Amino acid sequence: MTGAPTAHAEHTSARLPARLVGTVVSLSPTTADRWARCRRQYLLQNVLQLPAVDDSPWTSEGLKVHDILRQLHEQGTCDDRAWVDEIVASYGGGEPDRLRGFLERHAARCPKGAEAVGHEVGVSRFHREPAPPFLAAASIDAIWIHDGLLDARDYKTGTGGAFDISGDVRARVQAWLLEPMATRRGLRLRLRYEFLAPEASEDPAPWDPEPEELIAIDEELRSIADAMRTEREFVGCREPAVCRTCGYRSICVDAALTQERVEEPPPT
Repeated sequence: MTGAPTAHAEHTSARLPARLVGTVVSLSPTTADRWARCRRQYLLQNVLQLPAVDDSPWTSEGLKVHDILRQLHEQGTCDDRAWVDEIVASYGGGEPDRLRGFLERHAARCPKGAEAVGHEVGVSRFHREPAPPFLAAASIDAIWIHDGLLDARDYKTGTGGAFDISGDVRARVQAWLLEPMATRRGLRLRLRYEFLAPEASEDPAPWDPEPEELIAIDEELRSIADAMRTEREFVGCREPAVCRTCGYRSICVDAALTQERVEEPPPT
């Protein structure tokens, strides 16, 4: 027997129309991860597309490192020390040694002599049936061809660690998107996370998804798209580790910040 709706549920239902997400759902590695982490953040950022009201840490450094790596490979090579020094100098800022640390860690992981498919490669794929239809898209940081592999890299600026990336929904979306490209080229698909911060530990092991895994991912993403279309509550996750970096934490009634306080800058 279903219990009476909570006051929160009644209030949410009164405010939201019958359907917020369109007939064709848009998916990306980031939106799928955001959906899994916090439905409220997904609503505010991806459905309502509200601008963030709170700062999120690490964003500027991550964007800078990704942009430097793209330019580094498009206009030269990552093992050319003079070119590395030139591109680091062109970005200015107060931490050139830290930037070099990112690039040196990448150079040790870069598949030397591989054929570059590209950097910041846009890929998309449409799922039509069974319903619901959804369109998935992503920008892949780097794609290489070597040793019979389509080797897709996802650059991370966090601290890394040993974990199974096949359990990360972001990697599963990327695998589903890249599978047709690998098949057309007669290559085996591999996904790898590169954790590039100088203080990072080890990288997780690369993932070569098996055919049966890719079939299961197709059904998983279809189920996610269906859940997005039918969601009515969009309740926040109430997880301090998630809330403390959310761009909407100061306006979210479900924000859990008491256990891990967000540090404020000292007064000037």
